Amino acid sequence: MKSIVTLTGLVLAGLAAASSQALELVVIEGSVELTDPDAGCVRSAVFGDRIDTEDPLAGAKGAQCASGASDPQVRAVDTLAILCEPGASDAENCVDLAAGDSKSLSELMAGEGDVRGWLSYLVASVRATAFGGKRLDSGDRLEFFPSGSVLKPKRELVIRPDYEQHRQYSDFTLISESGDTLYEQPVIDGAVRVPAEHFEFETDYAWTVRADGRTYQGEFAIAYAEDQALFQEELQAVEGYETLSPRMKALLQAAKAREWQYNFDMEQAARRYLADGGAR
Repeated sequence: MKSIVTLTGLVLAGLAAASSQALELVVIEGSVELTDPDAGCVRSAVFGDRIDTEDPLAGAKGAQCASGASDPQVRAVDTLAILCEPGASDAENCVDLAAGDSKSLSELMAGEGDVRGWLSYLVASVRATAFGGKRLDSGDRLEFFPSGSVLKPKRELVIRPDYEQHRQYSDFTLISESGDTLYEQPVIDGAVRVPAEHFEFETDYAWTVRADGRTYQGEFAIAYAEDQALFQEELQAVEGYETLSPRMKALLQAAKAREWQYNFDMEQAARRYLADGGAR
């Protein structure tokens, strides 16, 4: 089931140069609080909520709250907030707000942030604590191969090896709980692609692979069906999710997988965003 953990908040927002264009903020992870002290207005926004920058306090609590243009204070609640344009093609359209810090909306949108640095940090932190990818004769880890709990793929499980760690990968084998060979890929040219038909919910698997002439092994488990359904529901809760670019979907998936501690899926989504934002 879903773990309760303290997370770095990630908030994506609509930012653009043209002031006449209506923009939106989309909360991806964590939460922000918008306030207008003079009117006594307070609005909280969490994952999936949208904030119209021309009427950012719409739906706020407070007897004197009124619709219309406003420049409320925005506070990052408990965790770092990162805000980006949903259709952004690069990290230059991002801003960030440290945990507990508060700025006016206009001041915040005039700044810059580093979503690439944030994602790189997340990937590095997983690499430092990952388990399950051990070489047969040592405790070394094989980076970016599945371990822990992994989402069941719709079409195929894609494993993208780290070619900075090893120059050559070959002879991937997927093994069932009973020790049967389920799938083999002798030649690995950039990625291992295991068809989804080989996976079942709530089932353990093992794998072996050759890297620079040495054999590595690891273990992982496909997530519970009800957990994966709820994970997908939370993603779909983002208004207009299906219309977002593949790059923005990858960023959303990375943030949500981080929250659920699906570290392999978080790594893969983050790497897609950091590389070129291409679709899975």
